[in-house]
Amino acid sequence: MPKVLGPFHVGFVKNYLASGKVELSDKIKQSLGQSKDGYIFQIDILIKIYPKISDEIQLAGVLQKSILSQQVNHINQDTMLGLDHVQHMILTDQKGYVSNASFGMLNTLGLHPKFFRYQHDSLMSMIRLDFIAPTALDPGNIKLIESDGMAVAFDTSELLAKVESEQLNHDEVELVRPYLKKQDFLVRMKKIPILETYHANLYILQSIKLRLDGKQLEGSFYF
Repeated sequence: MPKVLGPFHVGFVKNYLASGKVELSDKIKQSLGQSKDGYIFQIDILIKIYPKISDEIQLAGVLQKSILSQQVNHINQDTMLGLDHVQHMILTDQKGYVSNASFGMLNTLGLHPKFFRYQHDSLMSMIRLDFIAPTALDPGNIKLIESDGMAVAFDTSELLAKVESEQLNHDEVELVRPYLKKQDFLVRMKKIPILETYHANLYILQSIKLRLDGKQLEGSFYF
Protein backbone atom coordinates (compact mmCIF):
# COMPACT_ATOMS: atom_id res chain seq x y z
CA MET A 1 0.00 0.00 0.00
CA PRO A 2 1.37 3.50 -0.81
CA LYS A 3 3.06 5.16 2.17
CA VAL A 4 0.71 8.15 2.06
CA LEU A 5 -2.24 5.78 2.62
CA GLY A 6 -0.78 2.83 4.53
CA PRO A 7 -0.50 4.36 8.02
CA PHE A 8 -4.24 5.04 8.05
CA HIS A 9 -5.22 1.43 7.28
CA VAL A 10 -4.93 0.52 10.97
CA GLY A 11 -7.25 3.40 11.81
CA PHE A 12 -9.90 1.95 9.51
CA VAL A 13 -9.84 -1.36 11.39
CA LYS A 14 -9.92 0.45 14.76
CA ASN A 15 -12.95 2.46 13.66
CA TYR A 16 -14.75 -0.77 12.81
CA LEU A 17 -13.92 -2.34 16.17
CA ALA A 18 -15.18 0.79 17.94
CA SER A 19 -18.39 1.28 15.95
CA GLY A 20 -19.17 -2.19 14.61
CA LYS A 21 -19.94 -0.65 11.22
CA VAL A 22 -18.18 -0.86 7.89
CA GLU A 23 -19.68 1.57 5.42
CA LEU A 24 -18.02 -0.13 2.45
CA SER A 25 -19.07 -3.68 3.27
CA ASP A 26 -20.17 -5.62 0.16
CA LYS A 27 -19.40 -2.61 -2.03
CA ILE A 28 -16.59 -2.41 -4.58
CA LYS A 29 -14.32 0.55 -3.89
CA GLN A 30 -11.49 1.83 -6.02
CA SER A 31 -8.21 2.42 -4.29
CA LEU A 32 -4.47 2.28 -5.02
CA GLY A 33 -1.98 -0.52 -4.66
CA GLN A 34 1.80 -0.39 -4.73
CA SER A 35 4.12 -2.81 -6.51
CA LYS A 36 7.25 -4.09 -4.79
CA ASP A 37 9.22 -1.60 -6.91
CA GLY A 38 7.15 1.33 -5.60
CA TYR A 39 4.87 2.04 -8.57
CA ILE A 40 1.18 2.68 -7.92
CA PHE A 41 -1.71 1.12 -9.78
CA GLN A 42 -5.48 1.21 -9.40
CA ILE A 43 -7.22 -1.66 -7.62
CA ASP A 44 -10.79 -2.66 -6.82
CA ILE A 45 -11.48 -3.69 -3.21
CA LEU A 46 -14.42 -5.68 -1.89
CA ILE A 47 -14.69 -5.89 1.92
CA LYS A 48 -16.56 -8.82 3.45
CA ILE A 49 -17.52 -9.47 7.09
CA TYR A 50 -17.84 -13.06 8.30
CA PRO A 51 -19.40 -13.47 11.77
CA LYS A 52 -18.51 -16.61 13.70
CA ILE A 53 -20.51 -18.73 16.16
CA SER A 54 -18.04 -17.73 18.89
CA ASP A 55 -19.21 -14.09 18.51
CA GLU A 56 -15.94 -13.24 16.82
CA ILE A 57 -15.79 -11.70 13.36
CA GLN A 58 -13.45 -12.05 10.45
CA LEU A 59 -12.81 -9.03 8.23
CA ALA A 60 -11.60 -9.95 4.74
CA GLY A 61 -10.76 -7.93 1.66
CA VAL A 62 -10.77 -9.16 -1.93
CA LEU A 63 -8.44 -7.21 -4.23
CA GLN A 64 -8.01 -7.15 -7.98
CA LYS A 65 -6.16 -4.84 -10.35
CA SER A 66 -8.50 -2.35 -11.98
CA ILE A 67 -8.76 -2.28 -15.76
CA LEU A 68 -9.27 1.48 -15.64
CA SER A 69 -5.61 2.40 -15.18
CA GLN A 70 -4.56 2.15 -18.81
CA GLN A 71 -7.87 2.17 -20.69
CA VAL A 72 -9.77 5.38 -21.40
CA ASN A 73 -13.39 5.42 -22.54
CA HIS A 74 -13.05 8.62 -24.52
CA ILE A 75 -10.16 7.72 -26.83
CA ASN A 76 -11.72 9.37 -29.88
CA GLN A 77 -12.40 12.58 -27.94
CA ASP A 78 -8.89 12.58 -26.52
CA THR A 79 -7.42 12.16 -29.99
CA MET A 80 -9.36 15.16 -31.28
CA LEU A 81 -8.10 17.21 -28.32
CA GLY A 82 -4.51 16.21 -29.07
CA LEU A 83 -4.11 14.02 -25.98
CA ASP A 84 -2.38 10.71 -25.50
CA HIS A 85 -5.08 8.21 -24.52
CA VAL A 86 -2.84 6.60 -21.85
CA GLN A 87 -3.36 7.90 -18.33
CA HIS A 88 -0.52 8.23 -15.83
CA MET A 89 -0.75 8.87 -12.08
CA ILE A 90 1.10 10.80 -9.41
CA LEU A 91 0.03 10.44 -5.76
CA THR A 92 0.72 13.17 -3.20
CA ASP A 93 -0.29 13.98 0.33
CA GLN A 94 -2.54 16.91 1.17
CA LYS A 95 0.42 19.33 1.11
CA GLY A 96 1.61 18.20 -2.32
CA TYR A 97 4.55 15.98 -1.32
CA VAL A 98 4.90 13.13 -3.81
CA SER A 99 4.51 9.60 -2.49
CA ASN A 100 4.42 7.51 -5.67
CA ALA A 101 3.97 7.56 -9.44
CA SER A 102 2.66 4.97 -11.87
CA PHE A 103 5.00 2.87 -14.01
CA GLY A 104 4.30 4.89 -17.15
CA MET A 105 5.87 7.97 -15.57
CA LEU A 106 9.27 6.27 -15.76
CA ASN A 107 9.57 6.43 -19.54
CA THR A 108 7.48 9.60 -19.79
CA LEU A 109 9.28 11.89 -17.34
CA GLY A 110 11.96 9.64 -15.85
CA LEU A 111 10.17 9.40 -12.49
CA HIS A 112 11.85 6.48 -10.77
CA PRO A 113 10.25 5.33 -7.48
CA LYS A 114 13.53 5.90 -5.65
CA PHE A 115 13.19 9.64 -6.24
CA PHE A 116 10.33 9.72 -3.74
CA ARG A 117 11.39 8.90 -0.19
CA TYR A 118 8.06 9.73 1.39
CA GLN A 119 8.06 10.08 5.17
CA HIS A 120 5.26 11.79 7.10
CA ASP A 121 7.69 13.39 9.53
CA SER A 122 10.65 14.24 7.25
CA LEU A 123 9.95 17.07 4.82
CA MET A 124 13.60 17.49 3.86
CA SER A 125 13.77 14.07 2.20
CA MET A 126 10.65 14.55 0.07
CA ILE A 127 9.83 16.20 -3.26
CA ARG A 128 6.81 18.46 -3.70
CA LEU A 129 4.84 18.35 -6.89
CA ASP A 130 5.63 21.98 -7.69
CA PHE A 131 9.34 21.13 -7.97
CA ILE A 132 8.58 19.32 -11.23
CA ALA A 133 5.34 21.19 -12.09
CA PRO A 134 5.77 24.78 -10.80
CA THR A 135 2.19 25.91 -11.41
CA ALA A 136 0.38 22.76 -10.24
CA LEU A 137 -0.01 23.88 -6.62
CA ASP A 138 -0.89 27.52 -7.27
CA PRO A 139 -4.11 28.22 -5.31
CA GLY A 140 -5.87 29.54 -8.39
CA ASN A 141 -4.99 26.43 -10.40
CA ILE A 142 -5.83 23.76 -7.82
CA LYS A 143 -9.60 24.27 -8.15
CA LEU A 144 -9.40 24.24 -11.94
CA ILE A 145 -7.30 21.08 -11.98
CA GLU A 146 -9.81 19.38 -9.70
CA SER A 147 -12.95 20.51 -11.49
CA ASP A 148 -12.15 20.68 -15.21
CA GLY A 149 -8.54 19.72 -15.80
CA MET A 150 -5.75 22.03 -16.87
CA ALA A 151 -2.68 22.01 -19.10
CA VAL A 152 0.37 21.96 -16.83
CA ALA A 153 4.04 22.15 -17.82
CA PHE A 154 6.28 19.55 -16.15
CA ASP A 155 10.07 19.73 -16.07
CA THR A 156 12.17 16.90 -14.60
CA SER A 157 15.44 17.93 -16.26
CA GLU A 158 16.96 19.03 -12.92
CA LEU A 159 15.61 16.18 -10.84
CA LEU A 160 18.90 14.29 -10.52
CA ALA A 161 20.47 17.37 -8.95
CA LYS A 162 17.70 17.44 -6.32
CA VAL A 163 18.05 13.89 -5.00
CA GLU A 164 20.95 12.43 -3.07
CA SER A 165 23.44 10.56 -5.23
CA GLU A 166 23.10 7.27 -3.33
CA GLN A 167 19.34 7.05 -3.91
CA LEU A 168 19.87 5.58 -7.37
CA ASN A 169 22.70 3.34 -8.52
CA HIS A 170 24.59 3.90 -11.77
CA ASP A 171 22.32 1.66 -13.87
CA GLU A 172 19.18 3.35 -12.52
CA VAL A 173 20.59 6.81 -13.28
CA GLU A 174 21.39 5.78 -16.84
CA LEU A 175 17.87 4.31 -17.15
CA VAL A 176 16.07 7.54 -16.24
CA ARG A 177 18.46 10.10 -17.72
CA PRO A 178 17.08 9.98 -21.32
CA TYR A 179 13.54 10.65 -20.06
CA LEU A 180 14.24 13.66 -17.82
CA LYS A 181 12.74 16.51 -19.83
CA LYS A 182 10.02 19.11 -20.23
CA GLN A 183 6.55 17.92 -21.20
CA ASP A 184 3.03 19.37 -21.11
CA PHE A 185 0.19 17.32 -19.66
CA LEU A 186 -3.52 17.64 -19.19
CA VAL A 187 -3.81 17.19 -15.42
CA ARG A 188 -6.88 16.31 -13.40
CA MET A 189 -6.94 15.72 -9.67
CA LYS A 190 -9.08 13.58 -7.40
CA LYS A 191 -9.08 13.86 -3.62
CA ILE A 192 -8.83 10.58 -1.71
CA PRO A 193 -10.55 10.99 1.69
CA ILE A 194 -8.58 9.39 4.51
CA LEU A 195 -9.70 11.14 7.69
CA GLU A 196 -12.31 13.82 8.30
CA THR A 197 -9.63 16.50 8.10
CA TYR A 198 -7.06 14.80 5.86
CA HIS A 199 -6.91 13.59 2.28
CA ALA A 200 -4.42 12.53 -0.36
CA ASN A 201 -4.40 13.79 -3.94
CA LEU A 202 -4.31 11.60 -7.03
CA TYR A 203 -3.19 13.46 -10.15
CA ILE A 204 -4.16 11.89 -13.47
CA LEU A 205 -2.00 12.95 -16.40
CA GLN A 206 -2.35 12.68 -20.17
CA SER A 207 0.49 13.97 -22.34
CA ILE A 208 -0.43 16.70 -24.80
CA LYS A 209 0.54 16.02 -28.38
CA LEU A 210 1.22 18.53 -31.13
CA ARG A 211 -1.74 19.68 -33.19
CA LEU A 212 -1.70 19.56 -36.97
CA ASP A 213 -0.55 23.18 -37.10
CA GLY A 214 2.42 22.33 -34.91
CA LYS A 215 1.20 24.27 -31.88
CA GLN A 216 0.65 22.76 -28.47
CA LEU A 217 -2.68 23.01 -26.71
CA GLU A 218 -2.79 25.53 -23.88
CA GLY A 219 -5.13 26.53 -21.08
CA SER A 220 -7.88 24.49 -19.52
CA PHE A 221 -9.96 21.66 -20.92
CA TYR A 222 -13.63 21.05 -20.24
CA PHE A 223 -15.43 17.73 -20.37
